[in-house]
Amino acid sequence: MVDPECDAVRAAGHRAEDSWFRQPGADEPQRVRALGVLYALGVLVSFLALAGLVIGVKAAGHRAGWGMQFGNPQFLVVLTVLVTLVALNLFGLLKLT
Repeated sequence: MVDPECDAVRAAGHRAEDSWFRQPGADEPQRVRALGVLYALGVLVSFLALAGLVIGVKAAGHRAGWGMQFGNPQFLVVLTVLVTLVALNLFGLLKLT
């Protein structure tokens, strides 16, 4: 079980009860829906920004497309290391502070 009062939260002077994401099921349904809508809007805005960036790069005459970075070996190494570190942290084998 994950400790809701992790070191980072305590170090920042916050309690788990202060979080927007504390037990969303315990809150009123209207607040849970509002948080879900905000999350979805954030995802949409992020992807629209990425699409705008790709469109802008193409309009400037450069080659750009979704996934073309996966053909770069250096990118693959960096991404593999990052995903491995995140997985080790999630399994509790590595503590990133």
